[in-house]
Amino acid sequence: MKQIINLLLLPFHLLFLMIHYLVKECFRWLLKKDFDSLKATIQNQGDSINKKENKIQYLEKIVHKNELVVELLKKLKEKYFFNFITVTKEGEPLIISTDLNIDDAIIIGSILQYKQEFPLKVVTLNTSPLKSHNKYKEFFPNYDWERRNIYNQQKAGYLQIVDFQSIIKNKGYATTTFEVFEKLAKQMGYSAIVGYLSSIDFKDGDPSHLKYFYEKLGFEVVVFEKGHKRNDDGLIFKQL
Repeated sequence: MKQIINLLLLPFHLLFLMIHYLVKECFRWLLKKDFDSLKATIQNQGDSINKKENKIQYLEKIVHKNELVVELLKKLKEKYFFNFITVTKEGEPLIISTDLNIDDAIIIGSILQYKQEFPLKVVTLNTSPLKSHNKYKEFFPNYDWERRNIYNQQKAGYLQIVDFQSIIKNKGYATTTFEVFEKLAKQMGYSAIVGYLSSIDFKDGDPSHLKYFYEKLGFEVVVFEKGHKRNDDGLIFKQL
């Protein structure tokens, strides 16, 4: 009798085992899905926090740069009347400072480094009015050397660079400074910029780097051969 009862209950027992197994697997699947979802959520939140931290650091750098620019401008204004804020090719703020009378001035490009007490003058560009254009006329005859300044007929139409030096190389400071200087020259009625080269600035007697630099700025460049009897070692010319 007992065996008969066990046989009758066997299907129910098997059904119970199947239901137990299915419920167990179902819960395992649900819990695994929730766990994976929770893990993904935590990962996404972590990535979002990292992005926000990087953004904050980036903004802090910008604020710091702006603070340096303001500090530098305050120092430069003690000596110079004109300041122009620009940015180099590498994104560094550069302040170009000069007296508004650019036909006889010193133009500097300055940056301020962290914890530096005084402005760092990285570029110096000296200009002066030209007394005689004869040496330029010989090599650049297509320009009207009798042309006068558009806004001041008592001045010649061209401006001479006496010296142009950059103590820090390959940062774009000299190029950026010259671009601002050229805009100023145009605004003040000049139609050409001229200058001369000196062998003092050559590298081991080779003027190639100077020639490349000025040609990159749009100048025509003439370099005199060794043994010449001129006062200068080369000339540069650019019509604005």
